[in-house]
Amino acid sequence: MAAPNFHLRLTLPRVIMDILNIPGTSKAGAITAMKAISDVREAKKEYDPSAAIKAGRGAKVLIEDCTPQAEVVYRVMESGMSLGSTVVVLNQWRRRSTLEPVSYGCLQRFVRSSAVVILEKRETVKSGSKDEETT
Repeated sequence: MAAPNFHLRLTLPRVIMDILNIPGTSKAGAITAMKAISDVREAKKEYDPSAAIKAGRGAKVLIEDCTPQAEVVYRVMESGMSLGSTVVVLNQWRRRSTLEPVSYGCLQRFVRSSAVVILEKRETVKSGSKDEETT
């Protein structure tokens, strides 16, 4: 009877898996993770093990730039209405289009990420102040 040939099992993934107590049934996943780590290291970036999980998170975007409902937001905000008033007008438009209403936070996120809308603070004059540097 020939002696078993143990050196055939000694591959780098297998050795690393043994050191880290990773079960043998996870070999394919361990090799995939090692290749991903190697690729990220070559690109001189930091490896994020939960990047694939994070990519699927977050709410679906309900308002996109340059769509009819975005045009509603552009027009309403250009007229000087606040975000709260814009949500009311937009939700009226969405109801007519048989869409679910959006929240204030949804509109806030759209305005913050939109390439078209640029928010600036309105300058005001402090009551009774003649100081020109007061906003």
